Amino acid sequence: MEKKKEPEPTVPVVTAKPGKASIPSKELLASTEKAKAEVQKKGVQETKDKMSSKASPPAPPAAVEEETKEVAAVVASTELAETKKPGGKRRIVKGVTLIVAAGAVAVARNVVKAYLGRGML
Repeated sequence: MEKKKEPEPTVPVVTAKPGKASIPSKELLASTEKAKAEVQKKGVQETKDKMSSKASPPAPPAAVEEETKEVAAVVASTELAETKKPGGKRRIVKGVTLIVAAGAVAVARNVVKAYLGRGML
């Protein structure tokens, strides 16, 4: 018996035709370059303005300067009376850690006493 071969489906092949490339005129290229240069100049100028405004804070008026000097003198005199010890946050964290550890020890001790003395389990 001969087996009949089924014809394979044919797929139409479509080829793309190359399009015509148009060369831009020299005037168009020149105007594009000018516009690009202008945009870059504006961007650089804006960036410089932003950086200069961040770098130099505005100068305070004379009345504010006198008031600032008086406040600084008062603060300096109070700082001499109340000298801060360095590492204040670290000391607080250590203190809290010790308190938590002591609480854990007390709980563990009570659990052991209850287990041994009163038959907890």
